[in-house]
Amino acid sequence: MLATTEKSLSPKQVEQLEKFGRRVNSFGVNFAVCSSDGKPVLLCEDGGFKSDEKMIMENCISAVKTGVDCKEHGANRLSTTDSQILVTVLNFGPDEPEFAALLDLSGLSGSDSDGLQSEYLGQMLELLAEELESAAKAEKEIETVSTELSQVYEELVLLHKLSTNMKVNTSDANFLQMACDSLTEIVSVEGIAILLEKTVEDKKQFVLAAGSGLIDVDYYMADVLNSRLDEELKRGKEALLDSEVDSPFRYNWAENIKNIIVVPLFCKEKTSTDTEETSQNNRGIIGIMVAINRIDKPDFDSTDIKLFNSVANGCAVFVENGRLFKDLKELFIGSLKALTNSIDAKDQYTHGHSERVAFISRWIAERIAEKMPLEEEQIHRIYLAGLLHDIGKVGIDEAVLRKTGRLTEEEFSRIKAHSSIGAGILS
Repeated sequence: MLATTEKSLSPKQVEQLEKFGRRVNSFGVNFAVCSSDGKPVLLCEDGGFKSDEKMIMENCISAVKTGVDCKEHGANRLSTTDSQILVTVLNFGPDEPEFAALLDLSGLSGSDSDGLQSEYLGQMLELLAEELESAAKAEKEIETVSTELSQVYEELVLLHKLSTNMKVNTSDANFLQMACDSLTEIVSVEGIAILLEKTVEDKKQFVLAAGSGLIDVDYYMADVLNSRLDEELKRGKEALLDSEVDSPFRYNWAENIKNIIVVPLFCKEKTSTDTEETSQNNRGIIGIMVAINRIDKPDFDSTDIKLFNSVANGCAVFVENGRLFKDLKELFIGSLKALTNSIDAKDQYTHGHSERVAFISRWIAERIAEKMPLEEEQIHRIYLAGLLHDIGKVGIDEAVLRKTGRLTEEEFSRIKAHSSIGAGILS
């Protein structure tokens, strides 16, 4: 038995063909498999005689060229002057090269029993071709499903990564850059960028916030992307997709752009009422995500739209939450300043004292942070401590606070009590 394998045949397929060859050898026939160009892939010569390799190659090439298909014709019998063969085509898929499987019946005598035997062998050859084709089809389907499941898993991991990194102490730039880098690990593109709407010189415009790869987005390009995306959204589209694959570009783009996808970062706009209808329709674009030139396929598709929109929605939620938290923080600090100012106003001697202590405390903490690890949250707590250190004054009469003479024992006890009140609040 002589066997040589080609890359297009898997080890499992070769093993199955060798097993079939050993079975038919027991009937006194030889078995061979050749590629479409007649190159031997497998030759089993245990039938008691030696086959003519030239004859095998010629018949295999002829079978592939004439398109012998086991489903339509079964195992086709071809005859020569010196030998008799059965041959069929092994088809493993529309994009796979074809092979020919051949039984050399030269060792049979030609009697009626041998005739029945050759018919039986022909059926065996036909079943072999059908079995190999079905197995190849099932393997392709399994591979496709596995690829899709792997892609879905990676997308879920990406979305989970985005959700777990939505922390108030993470900057917009770091989060958006992480989103870009993580997305390019799943979707191969030449370049990707996220732009956020910001006020520059009293004018709102989209500014680059994060990006990866070869992509250049200036102010002019940002305005173009925004206007064209807005046009597509008004047409009922979920994103702006444009390429020259199936038709010419819808818009004019730079020469280096072969295909492009742009999706919005939506936020809920502030409205006077918060009904379900207004919450559905009043959405503002606070940013855009753009990617150019898909690398591993000719164009972006509907699957990419869903993934990019999911990531963009996560980025929009993070940015909007950050802005809301900043507003709440400023409101909180403003309320504390108003409280401490009202307390300081009770005593003209210490007016503005709390804010000065808070400012100096934060400045000292920032200088310490330059020398040793100190988180921003700790610095903020120190600032609040300075702001609220005199909060206990709220429970002391102005007459006691402004008294110029010596305090009585009772008044002194009330003064000492304010320190414990402040400590309790700060803890």
